[in-house]
Amino acid sequence: MSKTCTACRSRKVRCDGVQPTCGSCARSRKALQCVFADPSPTNKDFLSRGAACVPCRRKKKRCNGRRPVCDTCTASGDEGGCIYDCQLFYLSKSELIDRIFELEAQLQVYQNAPSPPSDSGSSSSDEHSTASPVFDQEQDSTSPSQQALVPQGVARSIPPAVDFTPLRTLLLGTFRAHFGLCLPHDKMAMIVAGNSSPKSPIHPILIYAARLWSSMVRQDIDGPTASPQTSELQNSIDSVKNTSFTLDPNTALQGLCLVAKYYIVKGDVYQAREYLLKGAHVLIRFDMHLVIATVALRKDSLSAGPTMSVSTNADVGAICQLLYMDFCQHLLFSMGHVVAHKYFDELMTISRFYTFLDLDVFCIVARTVSAMYHHRSKELLAKLGGGIICCGTRTAEWNTEYSALVVDMQAHLDNIKLRMIEVNMSHDQQNEQSLKTAELVVLAALTELAYAFAQTDIDSRRTAIHLANEMILIIDSFSEGDYPHLDGCVSLAFNACLHVYQMEIGSLASMISAEQVSFAVEVLSRNIRAFKHYIYYMTGEVLNQLDLLISAFPYRLLEV
Repeated sequence: MSKTCTACRSRKVRCDGVQPTCGSCARSRKALQCVFADPSPTNKDFLSRGAACVPCRRKKKRCNGRRPVCDTCTASGDEGGCIYDCQLFYLSKSELIDRIFELEAQLQVYQNAPSPPSDSGSSSSDEHSTASPVFDQEQDSTSPSQQALVPQGVARSIPPAVDFTPLRTLLLGTFRAHFGLCLPHDKMAMIVAGNSSPKSPIHPILIYAARLWSSMVRQDIDGPTASPQTSELQNSIDSVKNTSFTLDPNTALQGLCLVAKYYIVKGDVYQAREYLLKGAHVLIRFDMHLVIATVALRKDSLSAGPTMSVSTNADVGAICQLLYMDFCQHLLFSMGHVVAHKYFDELMTISRFYTFLDLDVFCIVARTVSAMYHHRSKELLAKLGGGIICCGTRTAEWNTEYSALVVDMQAHLDNIKLRMIEVNMSHDQQNEQSLKTAELVVLAALTELAYAFAQTDIDSRRTAIHLANEMILIIDSFSEGDYPHLDGCVSLAFNACLHVYQMEIGSLASMISAEQVSFAVEVLSRNIRAFKHYIYYMTGEVLNQLDLLISAFPYRLLEV
């Protein structure tokens, strides 16, 4: 125990060491805290061996171990050089990949140069030296993103001078909203170009996940061919595991969502839920929120007035993409939610901040809000047992909740249509498809609510028919090339339309003409067949239900 208290030590006066209060502190006119503490640091004040960053260890400076940049490197202005031992592996791997690319470029110069005349023995030895098995194996496993976009057999037959940047731009730049990437244009350009060098601000997990998605989409376009999906998936998973505590929360969320989306597309919902759960832990660990509530004291009173504000566009997009993936696995696979319900409450209040969101982020938010409304409509119908509901079973409280939900969904639909006008004027294909998906999901929810009372309420029946016809026009605008980039939630619109038209076909007094039903069935049959080609976007149960509903139509209506 120290014989000098902290107050006397700070004032540089003599301390008599009397406890609990020394004489100097007792005679002082100021209220001092007389505490006797050992000024020498203990073992708890030091970091464990190897926990300091590499620059602080080399310079023998004190490091507090803060991630991603310690305070010492921040004060010295060397934020880019602050690195820890766990990050050296990825930097060395990126350096090796860059070195391989450099050696391949140098080797390509010698391969394209005209060979001097020589005998057969020397030519055979040169051929073996430039085409060794080790070089072929390394080129297949760590080749640039062009091999992740083009099948292996095609890539060997294309000259190396071909530029694959337009193809990457088409798959990642045009359809990035479907992948849930919310990054500035400069960082997005680095992902499209496949820039994974150590000096790049893009984390390798986003590069690996982008290559994974590109290889999968390319395989769907060209047919079942050999593609490096397994290696790219393993790189993404390893990058998540080894840097889970050093990644910034936004990059961690986007990387986890890309891997989870890949598993959902492949139909492995349990693996997808594992990475969605990791994303939910990131939200809790970093205390991320869609809407931030701050309390400011008013000058005219002592009461506190809460002020609501929205997070950054990148954080809002990343969080909403995680929520949307959670709603997808719940609606398509009937699995429980993995994200905390408090984020659903924040999602309900985000509509007041639509004007502050960029167009790309708004598309992701609108799609998430539509899925939330579809989930709420299913919960509301489940309170009355589902199916065809009689008006007499509804209570006043249920009717109030029903009316409020319909009003909220109509307001959300109006916001989507307002942004759709802006997208159509700019001919933005990727945002147009995202808004169409959001519009179909919320229209499907409204249709299911109206269909529940269509047998007993003539107004609900007219509303269901009108909404189904509106969805048919949107579905008819899709082409076969659009489905690789759409979500399985589009099947919710298929189901809602099939329910309404099956009801009208089985009715004695149908309110739809035969021509309208024939056109609707033709559109549904064509698009469902196109959607079956990408069967991993939905479960087999949904596909079987669609087939049963189509087979219930009269045969004469199917021959259109």
